Amino acid sequence: MTDESALEVVLVEDDDDEATLIERLLREHRLDRLERSARVTRYRIRRVDRIADALELLREESVDAVLLDLHLPDSRGLETVSTVVAHAPTVPIVVLTGQEGEDVGTAAIQRGAQDYLEKGTVSGELLYRALRYAIERKRQQQALVETNHGLALLNRIVGNDVRNEMSVVLGWADAVEAHLDTGGADAFEAMRTAMDNVVDLTDTAADAVATLDATGRVARDPISLDAVLEAEVERFRETRPDATVELARSGSDDRPLTVAATPLLSSAIEQLLASLARAGTGSSPTFVVTVTPGDGTATVTIRGDPVALPADQRAFLSETGGETSGEPGSNVGLYLVRAVIEQIGGEIEASVQGRVTSVSVRFDVAEEAS
Repeated sequence: MTDESALEVVLVEDDDDEATLIERLLREHRLDRLERSARVTRYRIRRVDRIADALELLREESVDAVLLDLHLPDSRGLETVSTVVAHAPTVPIVVLTGQEGEDVGTAAIQRGAQDYLEKGTVSGELLYRALRYAIERKRQQQALVETNHGLALLNRIVGNDVRNEMSVVLGWADAVEAHLDTGGADAFEAMRTAMDNVVDLTDTAADAVATLDATGRVARDPISLDAVLEAEVERFRETRPDATVELARSGSDDRPLTVAATPLLSSAIEQLLASLARAGTGSSPTFVVTVTPGDGTATVTIRGDPVALPADQRAFLSETGGETSGEPGSNVGLYLVRAVIEQIGGEIEASVQGRVTSVSVRFDVAEEAS
């Protein structure tokens, strides 16, 4: 048997009988697990009977969890939960409810508790599980908060600071160019191209970070699919004059299409076109972007000829693969495409037939347009 270090638990309960019962249940549960040679958790329970005493203890000592009665001499109801959360936001709380039942327990979770147990139905096993799960859930919540803070900082650095500095560099490049001799022109042009690529990669990375920062809280709004595609096709023509690109509508339904998406849809379409263009195997590839209206859906299919998108990249887009080959810019672009499509509830599929690579994306049509 491997014994863990004791968990510090604060029991906030003014009823002596209830407090004694909870302590006994945890002690007997541990002894039962000890007899079965199971992994045992030891608890050091600190009992107080007022919210003021609990807050003082939480201020002075490190605590792993709080078992909290909602009806105390100096605090009653859900405000008891709010008070503890406000004073100790990182400490997991398991609420002990009386006759109030599920509604009050659910409301307590909405106020910041991790779980609730109804008095009169509590067993040692339930107490054990509630405490362990509450501690783990709170740990994961804190890790998520820290990750989101880091992503917000990274988004600011990549999206603002780095891009602004690169804009300054490009501005000085224009001023320097006039003073170059013939021998340095080629080297300078190569350097300018690299700087332009850094700016493009920075924009893509900023959008990719935005998708990470928005995970789990993305609101979809009605966005004109026609306008997005027209703008991105025109952008592609300007950036890739060596390629031919056409925008077409399949079938006789020519009504404007509005889909439920986010503003990052434009970036996803841009990166999808760019990824296919990078995979082109000829000097003058041709791309056809076809929009097909459906029953409550719209499908955008991009076909590139001759284009050989690697198998691992096709699998990544279709969500059947993990790591991808290719340059960092390509990998970030593919991540952005898949992340955006996932966030808006779309489906994406990539395939190859002969020398033609096709990528199809299905969207839900927004209710306003259905």
